[in-house]
Amino acid sequence: LSNLDSRREVVTQPRLAFVLNGSAFDSAASTTPFARTHGTQARLDVPALDLRPYLAYWPADWPVQPTAGELKLALKLDFEQRETPRAVIAGQVALSGVALAQRLDGQATPWLAFEHLDVELREVEPLARRVALGAVRWQAPELWVDRDARGQLNLQRLLSAWPAPVAATAATSPAATPSVAPAAVPWTLRLERFALAGGRLHWRDASLRPAPQQDLEAIELQADGLQWPALDPRPFQASVRLGSTTLALQGSASDRQANVRLALDQLPLQRVSPYLAQVLEPSLTGQIGATATLDWKAAEGKTPMVLSLGLDRLVARDLLLGPSRQPLASLGELALEGGTLDLVARAVAVRQLTLTQPRLRAERDAQGRWMVQRWLRAPAAPAAPASTPAVADGPAWSLLLEDVQLNAGQLSLQDALPARPVRLALSGLQVRLRQLRPLDERQQPMPLTLTGRLGGGPAVAEPGRLDFQGQLRLPAARDALLLKGRL
Repeated sequence: LSNLDSRREVVTQPRLAFVLNGSAFDSAASTTPFARTHGTQARLDVPALDLRPYLAYWPADWPVQPTAGELKLALKLDFEQRETPRAVIAGQVALSGVALAQRLDGQATPWLAFEHLDVELREVEPLARRVALGAVRWQAPELWVDRDARGQLNLQRLLSAWPAPVAATAATSPAATPSVAPAAVPWTLRLERFALAGGRLHWRDASLRPAPQQDLEAIELQADGLQWPALDPRPFQASVRLGSTTLALQGSASDRQANVRLALDQLPLQRVSPYLAQVLEPSLTGQIGATATLDWKAAEGKTPMVLSLGLDRLVARDLLLGPSRQPLASLGELALEGGTLDLVARAVAVRQLTLTQPRLRAERDAQGRWMVQRWLRAPAAPAAPASTPAVADGPAWSLLLEDVQLNAGQLSLQDALPARPVRLALSGLQVRLRQLRPLDERQQPMPLTLTGRLGGGPAVAEPGRLDFQGQLRLPAARDALLLKGRL
């Protein structure tokens, strides 16, 4: 170590190593502290630091409290004094066995835990506000999310429980302020790969009775070539499992646009029965699966936002409404193909909708109330807001069903409203209707074919046959009902 003019380029090599509470620390450096550039290369190695002895220093009034964890560091620092100082940090940072608890309503419960988080630092330049990371790998994260009886998420309650920041009591002297990049220079981030594996999410909703509890398992997420500010959409893929059902996503996204393909295996509706029970009195069972594509582009200048969902195929099977032995209605299969939903233009279009083996017991009582009115639960009256925000007007919704087919249908009707109650049975029902636009103000005639058997039963050897081919026009604001054809 020398500050003599002739020996200012002599390299000094300090080293510090010790063991603290059973955890080893080691550091070394090569530096020229009296040279013009103050060039320094240093390293810091912490093989395994148990964080538990230091958790007592965590602020007690914070709503999130760590309970366990281990830190590993293997860092290198390269510093050089230039016109603008340059400091580069590289190496590995890892956390293992981390557990965080949430302190809400006077009790501590699990909030977040994970087995391992490894971050590879390629070039981190804090003075220039540039961060370049290699791979970030997050192994087996576990998150607890719940909604209380008032409908508020625990994440919202955690944010509101966080103490307000304490204002600085003394201004920093300009002479003591280190030389850093101007505040106007934004941070930039580059991440070569992010990989999340083996994740779990525990969900509990106390706003419903009984409170549903679901576990999302095998959460996987992988994304490559991420950067901020985002320039181009970057590819990613993700998947999650709910019971035996898998939801997979694959596509590309940025902060301005996204294109995502979704694939949902057959999901039992029993999984969402507590939510269906909020609108339906009888239970609904069955399975549903779908493949779809989500397309989003943010508004830019005079170009409006794009937000649409393309439904390649949606299939619902074995739908039963009510008791399984004597259901109020059932449907063997519902198949929807070639659907598009434009949320900006408020337009829905479906290329083909097929209903196979629908069975319905239609009833109307003597007061004129249909059974559907008994099936639907009355919505709870929302609290009146202090002021209603202005909502931008948009186009009216439009709906187009290009081809609707009903196969092997069965309908029983009991109508107690007429003086002589009506009992009617339709079986073997086949219906095809094309170019159905039920929401249009001006209706056009649509091709319609209908066949089936009318009546029948133990006392009738052969039921009557029904065959209609013609056109149907629905009633609307400017049109009356029109049915024309051969019966």
